[in-house]
Amino acid sequence: MMMRSLQILILFGFCFSSPLMANLFKIEKANAILVKQQYVVNATIQYQFTEKALEALKNGVPLTLNIRLYLQKSDAWFWKPNLIERTFRYQLRFHPLTETYQVWDLAASDKQSFETLDAAKDLLGEMMNLPLAQENKLQKGTQYKLSIKAFLDIEALPLPLRPLAYISSAWDMESDWFSFTLIP
Repeated sequence: MMMRSLQILILFGFCFSSPLMANLFKIEKANAILVKQQYVVNATIQYQFTEKALEALKNGVPLTLNIRLYLQKSDAWFWKPNLIERTFRYQLRFHPLTETYQVWDLAASDKQSFETLDAAKDLLGEMMNLPLAQENKLQKGTQYKLSIKAFLDIEALPLPLRPLAYISSAWDMESDWFSFTLIP
């Protein structure tokens, strides 16, 4: 009985312990600018993938990356809903026949091919002109808080891989929230 309890405790600790590594994705900078009566977001993101994720990618598993934006008034209470919530989805794939990496914009069904993983990560890392809101939707002089986060979408992994991804820190790839003030 004592041995069984010890095994359960070890398994519980393995499954729910926080990884000792820092976040593997990092938002280095982000801003919002007005372009033709629409606010757009630009961000620079560094992506570092674990060995398990790279192994899966090389074996045909696409990695879906989400960039999530939240906009709310700066003085809003935490229970207030966000004024704007947007998620932009991209997929990184490896094509073994041509030995190229492909980056797919899942909203536009657009793809670009690259000879190296670093080149594909560079494209993913320079997010430009992500639509946020029309100029007339935001009140002039009001202070807003814009938050952005990048993360690997575990739900987009193939079904047999998901249980392992939920419990393994090798699949926990995300950035911290990066927030800044926007005043129209």
